[in-house]
Amino acid sequence: MQASIKIHIENWLKEKLAEENLFLVEVKLVANKVQIFVDGMVNVTIDQCAEISKLVGDKLDKEPGVSDNYTLEVSSPGMSNPLRVPQQYQKRMGKELDILLNDGTKVEGILKAQDDLGITIEIEKKEKTAKKSKAVAVELPVEQRYIELANIKKAIVKFNFKQ
Repeated sequence: MQASIKIHIENWLKEKLAEENLFLVEVKLVANKVQIFVDGMVNVTIDQCAEISKLVGDKLDKEPGVSDNYTLEVSSPGMSNPLRVPQQYQKRMGKELDILLNDGTKVEGILKAQDDLGITIEIEKKEKTAKKSKAVAVELPVEQRYIELANIKKAIVKFNFKQ
């Protein structure tokens, strides 16, 4: 499929996503497979995915140059997928993130703020000290760090299932 189809899909979805209070995370075109990932400030429903699939499927079927033999998948990005758009950061305010920067540095912290250009995370510093043959973690003051989105290679929400 052509790369221009991706642009068409993005344009077709603008109004529908706004109506549903959703936002587009990513459109992937691989061979004859179209994957659309959408998210919202509240969770995406199966019915919303079905409506988006019908809208895009109907338009793709009429689009010149698109094979009749394609697969269309519409879903939310899932818990283990990286955050890709600013709205995803906004939705996950207060959550712990594992971040890989473009220079290879790894950073872990609580998402505290987000703007158009970057995020602020709170990094808890811990220092291990030996106390009578037992290692004890001593909490140090927290550090606030601003990271530009352009410097983030990958950011994933860290889930703690023990809570």
